[in-house]
Amino acid sequence: MTQRQSQVIVSEGDSSSNESLLSIKRFAEVCRTTVRTVRFYDIRGLLKPFKVDEWTSYRYYKQEQAEDFLKIRFMHSFGVPLSQIRELLTINAQDTYLEERLVQIKKEIEEKQKQLRFLTNLRELLFEDKDLNKVFHKEKVGPFNLFCFKLENGTYDSVNKYRTQVREEAKRLGLSVEQRDIILYFDTDYRPKNARLEFSVICKKDHSKEGIEVKEGYYFRTMPKTKALVYDYQGLNAYFILVYQRLFDYIYDNRIQLKNSVFDINLEEPEAKLSPFDYRTKLIFPIK
Repeated sequence: MTQRQSQVIVSEGDSSSNESLLSIKRFAEVCRTTVRTVRFYDIRGLLKPFKVDEWTSYRYYKQEQAEDFLKIRFMHSFGVPLSQIRELLTINAQDTYLEERLVQIKKEIEEKQKQLRFLTNLRELLFEDKDLNKVFHKEKVGPFNLFCFKLENGTYDSVNKYRTQVREEAKRLGLSVEQRDIILYFDTDYRPKNARLEFSVICKKDHSKEGIEVKEGYYFRTMPKTKALVYDYQGLNAYFILVYQRLFDYIYDNRIQLKNSVFDINLEEPEAKLSPFDYRTKLIFPIK
């Protein structure tokens, strides 16, 4: 038997002639790729030739297999490992996987957009001189019924622990509270350690006259309605100190007299499952 008359190994039991198939070179051209890539996909078990010549080992492909090749390359461009692509092709689940991947990529893009907005706002605050009215807005805050816990030697890096602690104590006592809570700073200077702090949850009603016995260090109090300059902060808590220092610069430069200690109103609970760029805090500067 001559090479021209050689038989062809048929992978799917088809008796089609070679003339209706594409050589590997032609198939690569149709797919706009290289012969090397087509061979590589064959070796990895991703795209087997429709026929292989028994004598020459030439690979032959059906035109419809170009669609399979493009699906493989498409998934690979999404970062899907080749080993996983083979599994997805076997169980015909590539569409489901790509849908899940699209959702994941969309979330990643949204998170990057949040990060961009945060860093843009932070840069403008820290490095641009703005009019006071473009930094703060005036607001009447309160009144609030508070359940509080005071610390004489607190640390800034443990604020979420203290916030959770006072919220858990309020829950133990059966108090009706909001998701908002307050951190009050008795010290006007930067004190990452040995800071005097008050942590409070905002109660939905006045519990102070109900005769509730509380642990030492805890107490009820009412914060009156307060006129204040307010800065709306959204993003990473790690930059709080830089933001506060910059805001105090605005306060001093404009010779504004503060009436009482500054405080934060956290709009989300410390255990909320959010992006770090979604946490919102009102930075309150009480004024006369």
